[in-house]
Amino acid sequence: MEWYTKPISYYNKEFAKRFSCYEHPFTGERITTAQGYLNAIKSQNAGHLVEDRGYLSVEELNREFQEFYKDFMPPDGMPIMNMDDYLREMDIQETLKMKAAERVYIKKEAEKEEKAQRLQAAKIVVDEGIDTETDEFDEDPLETINSLIGLQSVKRDVKNLIDFVQMTKKREKAGLKALPVSLHMVFTGNPGTGKTTVARLLAKVYKEIGLLSKGHLVEVDRSGLVSGYVGQTALKTREVIESALGGILFIDEAYSLVKGGNDFGQEAIDTLLKAMEDNRGDLVVIVAGYPDLMEKFITSNPGLKSRFSKILFFPDYDAQELEEVFYEFCDKYEYVLSDEAKVFLKNYMETLVEEKTENFANARDVRNFFEQAIRNQASRVMEMSDPTEEDLKTITIGDLNIRVTFMMKFS
Repeated sequence: MEWYTKPISYYNKEFAKRFSCYEHPFTGERITTAQGYLNAIKSQNAGHLVEDRGYLSVEELNREFQEFYKDFMPPDGMPIMNMDDYLREMDIQETLKMKAAERVYIKKEAEKEEKAQRLQAAKIVVDEGIDTETDEFDEDPLETINSLIGLQSVKRDVKNLIDFVQMTKKREKAGLKALPVSLHMVFTGNPGTGKTTVARLLAKVYKEIGLLSKGHLVEVDRSGLVSGYVGQTALKTREVIESALGGILFIDEAYSLVKGGNDFGQEAIDTLLKAMEDNRGDLVVIVAGYPDLMEKFITSNPGLKSRFSKILFFPDYDAQELEEVFYEFCDKYEYVLSDEAKVFLKNYMETLVEEKTENFANARDVRNFFEQAIRNQASRVMEMSDPTEEDLKTITIGDLNIRVTFMMKFS
Protein backbone atom coordinates (compact mmCIF):
# COMPACT_ATOMS: atom_id res chain seq x y z
CA MET A 1 0.00 0.00 0.00
CA GLU A 2 1.27 3.46 -0.89
CA TRP A 3 0.83 6.48 1.31
CA TYR A 4 -0.73 8.70 -1.29
CA THR A 5 -3.48 6.20 -2.10
CA LYS A 6 -5.22 7.13 1.16
CA PRO A 7 -6.85 10.53 1.70
CA ILE A 8 -6.15 12.61 4.80
CA SER A 9 -9.69 11.97 6.00
CA TYR A 10 -8.92 8.23 6.22
CA TYR A 11 -6.12 8.73 8.71
CA ASN A 12 -8.09 11.26 10.70
CA LYS A 13 -10.90 8.71 11.04
CA GLU A 14 -8.45 6.02 12.12
CA PHE A 15 -7.04 8.23 14.84
CA ALA A 16 -10.49 9.40 15.84
CA LYS A 17 -11.31 5.74 16.60
CA ARG A 18 -8.20 5.38 18.74
CA PHE A 19 -8.56 8.68 20.60
CA SER A 20 -12.34 9.04 20.79
CA CYS A 21 -12.26 8.20 24.49
CA TYR A 22 -9.93 11.10 25.23
CA GLU A 23 -10.79 14.70 25.95
CA HIS A 24 -8.64 17.75 25.79
CA PRO A 25 -7.44 18.31 29.40
CA PHE A 26 -8.20 22.05 29.30
CA THR A 27 -11.12 22.44 26.88
CA GLY A 28 -12.82 19.12 27.51
CA GLU A 29 -13.44 18.70 23.75
CA ARG A 30 -13.27 15.25 22.20
CA ILE A 31 -10.12 14.37 20.29
CA THR A 32 -11.12 13.72 16.65
CA THR A 33 -7.84 13.98 14.74
CA ALA A 34 -4.18 13.18 15.17
CA GLN A 35 -3.47 16.89 15.12
CA GLY A 36 -5.91 17.42 17.96
CA TYR A 37 -4.28 14.67 19.95
CA LEU A 38 -0.86 16.22 19.47
CA ASN A 39 -2.15 19.59 20.58
CA ALA A 40 -3.54 18.01 23.74
CA ILE A 41 -0.22 16.37 24.51
CA LYS A 42 1.71 19.57 23.89
CA SER A 43 -0.67 21.49 26.11
CA GLN A 44 0.23 19.15 28.98
CA ASN A 45 3.99 19.56 28.67
CA ALA A 46 4.59 16.69 26.28
CA GLY A 47 2.56 14.10 28.15
CA HIS A 48 3.82 14.43 31.72
CA LEU A 49 0.38 15.11 33.15
CA VAL A 50 -1.84 13.40 30.60
CA GLU A 51 -0.68 9.98 31.71
CA ASP A 52 -2.78 10.50 34.85
CA ARG A 53 -5.81 11.05 32.59
CA GLY A 54 -5.25 7.84 30.59
CA TYR A 55 -3.54 9.40 27.58
CA LEU A 56 -0.73 7.69 25.73
CA SER A 57 2.67 9.12 26.45
CA VAL A 58 4.67 10.66 23.66
CA GLU A 59 6.92 7.61 23.61
CA GLU A 60 3.95 5.25 23.49
CA LEU A 61 2.34 7.31 20.74
CA ASN A 62 5.53 7.22 18.70
CA ARG A 63 5.61 3.46 19.00
CA GLU A 64 2.01 3.42 17.76
CA PHE A 65 3.02 5.40 14.72
CA GLN A 66 6.00 3.21 13.98
CA GLU A 67 3.84 0.10 14.11
CA PHE A 68 0.87 1.56 12.22
CA TYR A 69 2.96 2.97 9.34
CA LYS A 70 5.68 0.32 9.12
CA ASP A 71 4.47 -0.85 5.68
CA PHE A 72 3.82 2.60 4.20
CA MET A 73 6.09 4.47 1.85
CA PRO A 74 5.34 8.20 2.00
CA PRO A 75 5.98 10.46 -1.03
CA ASP A 76 9.29 11.75 0.33
CA GLY A 77 10.53 8.22 1.12
CA MET A 78 11.07 8.97 4.82
CA PRO A 79 9.52 6.56 7.37
CA ILE A 80 6.96 7.77 9.87
CA MET A 81 8.48 7.43 13.33
CA ASN A 82 6.39 9.89 15.32
CA MET A 83 3.55 12.36 15.30
CA ASP A 84 5.66 15.12 13.74
CA ASP A 85 6.63 12.81 10.88
CA TYR A 86 2.96 12.05 10.36
CA LEU A 87 2.02 15.72 10.24
CA ARG A 88 4.96 16.40 7.93
CA GLU A 89 3.65 13.80 5.49
CA MET A 90 0.17 15.27 5.79
CA ASP A 91 1.57 18.62 4.72
CA ILE A 92 3.44 16.99 1.85
CA GLN A 93 0.33 15.19 0.70
CA GLU A 94 -1.72 18.37 0.87
CA THR A 95 0.98 20.19 -1.09
CA LEU A 96 0.99 17.45 -3.72
CA LYS A 97 -2.77 17.71 -4.07
CA MET A 98 -2.52 21.47 -4.48
CA LYS A 99 0.24 21.11 -7.05
CA ALA A 100 -1.77 18.49 -8.91
CA ALA A 101 -4.77 20.82 -8.98
CA GLU A 102 -2.48 23.63 -10.11
CA ARG A 103 -1.10 21.44 -12.91
CA VAL A 104 -4.62 20.62 -14.06
CA TYR A 105 -5.51 24.32 -14.04
CA ILE A 106 -2.33 25.28 -15.92
CA LYS A 107 -2.97 22.51 -18.46
CA LYS A 108 -6.54 23.69 -19.06
CA GLU A 109 -5.42 27.29 -19.42
CA ALA A 110 -2.68 26.23 -21.83
CA GLU A 111 -5.22 24.27 -23.88
CA LYS A 112 -7.52 27.29 -23.99
CA GLU A 113 -4.64 29.52 -25.08
CA GLU A 114 -3.52 27.00 -27.69
CA LYS A 115 -7.05 26.79 -29.06
CA ALA A 116 -7.30 30.59 -29.17
CA GLN A 117 -4.01 30.76 -31.05
CA ARG A 118 -5.20 28.15 -33.53
CA LEU A 119 -8.37 30.12 -34.14
CA GLN A 120 -6.35 33.30 -34.57
CA ALA A 121 -3.90 31.59 -36.92
CA ALA A 122 -6.85 30.28 -38.89
CA LYS A 123 -8.09 33.86 -39.37
CA ILE A 124 -11.41 33.19 -37.66
CA VAL A 125 -13.28 36.34 -36.71
CA VAL A 126 -15.83 36.05 -33.90
CA ASP A 127 -17.87 39.21 -34.30
CA GLU A 128 -20.22 40.43 -31.58
CA GLY A 129 -21.84 43.17 -33.64
CA ILE A 130 -19.47 45.87 -34.91
CA ASP A 131 -19.71 46.48 -38.61
CA THR A 132 -16.15 46.80 -39.89
CA GLU A 133 -17.22 48.11 -43.27
CA THR A 134 -19.68 50.86 -42.53
CA ASP A 135 -20.80 51.71 -39.03
CA GLU A 136 -21.79 50.47 -35.62
CA PHE A 137 -25.21 48.89 -35.56
CA ASP A 138 -28.30 50.50 -34.15
CA GLU A 139 -30.14 48.74 -31.37
CA ASP A 140 -32.76 47.28 -33.74
CA PRO A 141 -30.94 45.03 -36.25
CA LEU A 142 -33.97 44.69 -38.53
CA GLU A 143 -34.28 48.46 -38.82
CA THR A 144 -30.56 48.63 -39.53
CA ILE A 145 -30.96 46.15 -42.39
CA ASN A 146 -33.72 48.30 -43.87
CA SER A 147 -31.57 51.43 -43.51
CA LEU A 148 -28.65 49.97 -45.47
CA ILE A 149 -27.91 51.71 -48.75
CA GLY A 150 -29.18 49.81 -51.80
CA LEU A 151 -29.75 46.05 -51.53
CA GLN A 152 -33.49 46.38 -52.18
CA SER A 153 -33.91 42.79 -53.36
CA VAL A 154 -31.90 41.51 -50.38
CA LYS A 155 -34.04 43.49 -47.94
CA ARG A 156 -37.18 42.08 -49.52
CA ASP A 157 -35.87 38.50 -49.32
CA VAL A 158 -34.77 38.97 -45.71
CA LYS A 159 -38.19 40.35 -44.73
CA ASN A 160 -39.95 37.42 -46.41
CA LEU A 161 -37.68 34.97 -44.64
CA ILE A 162 -38.22 36.55 -41.20
CA ASP A 163 -41.98 36.76 -41.80
CA PHE A 164 -42.05 33.06 -42.68
CA VAL A 165 -40.05 32.10 -39.60
CA GLN A 166 -42.26 34.12 -37.29
CA MET A 167 -45.44 32.74 -38.88
CA THR A 168 -44.10 29.21 -38.46
CA LYS A 169 -43.54 29.85 -34.76
CA LYS A 170 -47.09 31.21 -34.41
CA ARG A 171 -48.53 28.13 -36.13
CA GLU A 172 -46.57 25.83 -33.84
CA LYS A 173 -47.83 27.75 -30.82
CA ALA A 174 -51.39 27.36 -32.08
CA GLY A 175 -50.92 23.61 -32.50
CA LEU A 176 -50.96 23.74 -36.31
CA LYS A 177 -48.66 21.87 -38.65
CA ALA A 178 -45.70 23.87 -39.89
CA LEU A 179 -43.12 23.33 -42.59
CA PRO A 180 -39.57 22.68 -41.35
CA VAL A 181 -37.56 25.90 -41.38
CA SER A 182 -34.10 25.81 -42.94
CA LEU A 183 -32.15 28.94 -42.10
CA HIS A 184 -28.93 27.94 -43.90
CA MET A 185 -28.33 30.19 -46.91
CA VAL A 186 -26.07 31.06 -49.81
CA PHE A 187 -25.00 34.69 -50.22
CA THR A 188 -23.71 35.45 -53.70
CA GLY A 189 -22.22 38.69 -54.94
CA ASN A 190 -19.03 40.62 -55.49
CA PRO A 191 -16.85 41.90 -52.62
CA GLY A 192 -18.08 44.92 -50.67
CA THR A 193 -21.79 44.39 -51.35
CA GLY A 194 -22.74 43.90 -47.70
CA LYS A 195 -22.86 40.11 -47.38
CA THR A 196 -21.02 39.98 -44.05
CA THR A 197 -22.93 42.99 -42.72
CA VAL A 198 -26.31 41.41 -43.46
CA ALA A 199 -25.20 38.07 -42.00
CA ARG A 200 -24.13 39.78 -38.78
CA LEU A 201 -27.44 41.60 -38.50
CA LEU A 202 -29.39 38.43 -39.27
CA ALA A 203 -27.68 36.70 -36.36
CA LYS A 204 -28.99 39.41 -34.05
CA VAL A 205 -32.50 39.26 -35.56
CA TYR A 206 -32.60 35.48 -35.09
CA LYS A 207 -31.58 35.88 -31.47
CA GLU A 208 -34.32 38.46 -30.87
CA ILE A 209 -37.03 36.18 -32.27
CA GLY A 210 -35.73 33.18 -30.32
CA LEU A 211 -34.11 31.12 -33.07
CA LEU A 212 -30.51 31.49 -31.84
CA SER A 213 -29.24 31.59 -28.26
CA LYS A 214 -26.32 34.02 -28.70
CA GLY A 215 -26.73 35.92 -31.95
CA HIS A 216 -23.03 36.32 -32.77
CA LEU A 217 -21.22 35.85 -36.08
CA VAL A 218 -18.15 33.70 -36.69
CA GLU A 219 -16.46 34.55 -39.98
CA VAL A 220 -14.01 32.11 -41.52
CA ASP A 221 -12.53 31.13 -44.87
CA ARG A 222 -10.84 27.97 -46.18
CA SER A 223 -7.68 28.54 -44.12
CA GLY A 224 -9.78 28.47 -40.96
CA LEU A 225 -11.25 25.05 -41.73
CA VAL A 226 -8.71 23.05 -43.70
CA SER A 227 -5.43 21.66 -42.39
CA GLY A 228 -2.57 20.16 -44.36
CA TYR A 229 -2.48 16.93 -42.36
CA VAL A 230 -4.69 13.85 -42.34
CA GLY A 231 -7.27 13.96 -39.55
CA GLN A 232 -6.54 17.56 -38.57
CA THR A 233 -9.14 19.20 -40.83
CA ALA A 234 -12.08 17.58 -39.03
CA LEU A 235 -10.70 18.72 -35.66
CA LYS A 236 -10.09 22.24 -36.94
CA THR A 237 -13.57 22.47 -38.47
CA ARG A 238 -15.26 21.15 -35.30
CA GLU A 239 -13.50 23.82 -33.23
CA VAL A 240 -14.81 26.52 -35.55
CA ILE A 241 -18.31 25.07 -35.42
CA GLU A 242 -18.17 24.94 -31.62
CA SER A 243 -17.26 28.63 -31.50
CA ALA A 244 -20.25 29.42 -33.75
CA LEU A 245 -22.93 27.51 -31.80
CA GLY A 246 -25.74 29.85 -30.87
CA GLY A 247 -24.98 32.11 -33.81
CA ILE A 248 -24.15 32.18 -37.52
CA LEU A 249 -21.11 30.56 -39.11
CA PHE A 250 -20.21 32.65 -42.15
CA ILE A 251 -17.87 30.91 -44.62
CA ASP A 252 -16.46 33.35 -47.16
CA GLU A 253 -15.28 32.09 -50.54
CA ALA A 254 -16.74 28.69 -49.62
CA TYR A 255 -16.16 27.36 -53.14
CA SER A 256 -12.44 27.14 -52.33
CA LEU A 257 -13.26 24.09 -50.19
CA VAL A 258 -13.82 22.08 -53.37
CA LYS A 259 -10.56 21.54 -55.23
CA GLY A 260 -10.76 17.89 -56.18
CA GLY A 261 -8.06 15.24 -55.92
CA ASN A 262 -6.74 14.45 -52.46
CA ASP A 263 -7.56 17.88 -51.08
CA PHE A 264 -8.75 17.99 -47.45
CA GLY A 265 -11.54 20.43 -48.25
CA GLN A 266 -14.02 17.57 -48.64
CA GLU A 267 -13.27 16.51 -45.07
CA ALA A 268 -14.26 20.00 -43.90
CA ILE A 269 -17.49 19.83 -45.92
CA ASP A 270 -18.41 16.42 -44.50
CA THR A 271 -17.76 17.63 -40.94
CA LEU A 272 -19.80 20.76 -41.59
CA LEU A 273 -22.78 18.85 -43.00
CA LYS A 274 -22.86 16.55 -39.97
CA ALA A 275 -22.70 19.51 -37.57
CA MET A 276 -25.54 21.23 -39.42
CA GLU A 277 -27.67 18.14 -38.88
CA ASP A 278 -26.65 17.68 -35.23
CA ASN A 279 -27.18 21.34 -34.29
CA ARG A 280 -30.24 22.30 -36.29
CA GLY A 281 -31.76 24.17 -33.37
CA ASP A 282 -28.90 26.53 -32.61
CA LEU A 283 -26.61 26.95 -35.63
CA VAL A 284 -27.03 28.75 -38.94
CA VAL A 285 -24.48 28.37 -41.71
CA ILE A 286 -24.13 30.93 -44.49
CA VAL A 287 -21.75 30.26 -47.36
CA ALA A 288 -20.73 33.18 -49.53
CA GLY A 289 -18.78 34.03 -52.66
CA TYR A 290 -18.93 34.99 -56.32
CA PRO A 291 -22.21 33.92 -58.01
CA ASP A 292 -20.85 31.52 -60.66
CA LEU A 293 -18.38 29.86 -58.33
CA MET A 294 -20.97 29.44 -55.57
CA GLU A 295 -23.37 27.75 -57.97
CA LYS A 296 -20.68 25.20 -58.84
CA PHE A 297 -19.93 24.73 -55.15
CA ILE A 298 -23.53 23.98 -54.17
CA THR A 299 -24.08 21.57 -57.05
CA SER A 300 -20.81 19.72 -56.33
CA ASN A 301 -22.32 17.82 -53.39
CA PRO A 302 -25.89 16.49 -52.95
CA GLY A 303 -25.70 17.22 -49.21
CA LEU A 304 -24.87 20.87 -49.86
CA LYS A 305 -27.66 21.29 -52.38
CA SER A 306 -30.28 19.84 -50.01
CA ARG A 307 -29.25 22.02 -47.06
CA PHE A 308 -28.66 25.32 -48.86
CA SER A 309 -31.92 25.87 -50.68
CA LYS A 310 -32.16 29.64 -50.09
CA ILE A 311 -29.93 31.92 -52.18
CA LEU A 312 -29.64 35.69 -51.70
CA PHE A 313 -27.98 37.68 -54.47
CA PHE A 314 -26.19 40.89 -53.51
CA PRO A 315 -25.96 43.19 -56.55
CA ASP A 316 -23.19 45.69 -57.15
CA TYR A 317 -23.81 49.27 -56.02
CA ASP A 318 -24.62 51.84 -58.67
CA ALA A 319 -22.86 55.22 -58.78
CA GLN A 320 -25.48 57.03 -56.69
CA GLU A 321 -25.37 54.37 -53.98
CA LEU A 322 -21.57 54.52 -53.84
CA GLU A 323 -21.83 58.29 -53.47
CA GLU A 324 -24.27 57.82 -50.58
CA VAL A 325 -21.83 55.42 -48.90
CA PHE A 326 -19.11 58.08 -49.07
CA TYR A 327 -21.42 60.68 -47.50
CA GLU A 328 -22.27 58.20 -44.73
CA PHE A 329 -18.59 58.05 -43.83
CA CYS A 330 -18.46 61.85 -43.87
CA ASP A 331 -21.44 62.11 -41.50
CA LYS A 332 -20.04 59.49 -39.15
CA TYR A 333 -16.64 61.19 -38.80
CA GLU A 334 -17.87 64.80 -39.12
CA TYR A 335 -16.43 65.79 -42.46
CA VAL A 336 -18.02 67.92 -45.20
CA LEU A 337 -17.18 68.31 -48.88
CA SER A 338 -16.57 71.57 -50.64
CA ASP A 339 -18.81 72.32 -53.64
CA GLU A 340 -16.03 71.43 -56.08
CA ALA A 341 -15.37 68.19 -54.19
CA LYS A 342 -19.03 67.21 -54.43
CA VAL A 343 -18.97 67.53 -58.22
CA PHE A 344 -15.72 65.63 -58.42
CA LEU A 345 -17.07 62.84 -56.17
CA LYS A 346 -20.18 62.38 -58.31
CA ASN A 347 -18.15 62.14 -61.52
CA TYR A 348 -15.59 59.87 -59.89
CA MET A 349 -18.23 57.37 -58.75
CA GLU A 350 -19.91 57.31 -62.15
CA THR A 351 -16.60 56.60 -63.85
CA LEU A 352 -15.72 53.99 -61.20
CA VAL A 353 -18.89 52.05 -62.03
CA GLU A 354 -18.57 52.47 -65.80
CA GLU A 355 -14.96 51.27 -65.86
CA LYS A 356 -15.11 48.70 -63.04
CA THR A 357 -12.96 45.61 -63.37
CA GLU A 358 -13.27 42.13 -61.89
CA ASN A 359 -11.47 43.48 -58.80
CA PHE A 360 -14.17 46.09 -58.14
CA ALA A 361 -15.02 45.93 -54.42
CA ASN A 362 -18.05 48.25 -54.16
CA ALA A 363 -18.39 49.84 -50.69
CA ARG A 364 -14.94 48.56 -49.72
CA ASP A 365 -13.42 50.62 -52.54
CA VAL A 366 -15.38 53.65 -51.33
CA ARG A 367 -14.07 53.20 -47.80
CA ASN A 368 -10.50 53.04 -49.08
CA PHE A 369 -11.14 56.15 -51.16
CA PHE A 370 -12.53 57.99 -48.13
CA GLU A 371 -9.60 57.00 -45.91
CA GLN A 372 -7.11 58.18 -48.52
CA ALA A 373 -9.00 61.47 -48.81
CA ILE A 374 -8.87 62.22 -45.09
CA ARG A 375 -5.17 61.36 -44.99
CA ASN A 376 -4.60 63.84 -47.81
CA GLN A 377 -6.73 66.38 -45.94
CA ALA A 378 -4.73 65.88 -42.75
CA SER A 379 -1.44 66.52 -44.50
CA ARG A 380 -2.82 69.67 -46.11
CA VAL A 381 -4.35 71.11 -42.92
CA MET A 382 -1.26 70.42 -40.82
CA GLU A 383 0.70 72.80 -43.04
CA MET A 384 -1.61 75.67 -41.99
CA SER A 385 -0.40 77.91 -39.18
CA ASP A 386 -3.80 78.34 -37.52
CA PRO A 387 -6.54 76.15 -39.09
CA THR A 388 -10.17 76.94 -38.29
CA GLU A 389 -12.85 74.41 -37.39
CA GLU A 390 -14.07 74.66 -40.96
CA ASP A 391 -10.59 73.80 -42.23
CA LEU A 392 -10.43 70.78 -39.92
CA LYS A 393 -13.59 69.21 -41.28
CA THR A 394 -13.64 70.25 -44.96
CA ILE A 395 -12.53 67.87 -47.72
CA THR A 396 -11.51 69.71 -50.87
CA ILE A 397 -11.23 68.54 -54.44
CA GLY A 398 -7.48 68.31 -53.94
CA ASP A 399 -7.96 65.89 -51.04
CA LEU A 400 -10.07 63.63 -53.29
CA ASN A 401 -7.61 63.79 -56.14
CA ILE A 402 -5.80 60.49 -55.72
CA ARG A 403 -5.48 60.15 -59.50
CA VAL A 404 -4.27 63.01 -61.65
CA THR A 405 -6.21 61.70 -64.63
CA PHE A 406 -9.49 62.33 -62.85
CA MET A 407 -8.51 65.89 -62.03
CA MET A 408 -7.65 66.49 -65.68
CA LYS A 409 -10.93 64.97 -66.82
CA PHE A 410 -13.30 66.80 -64.47
CA SER A 411 -11.59 70.10 -63.65
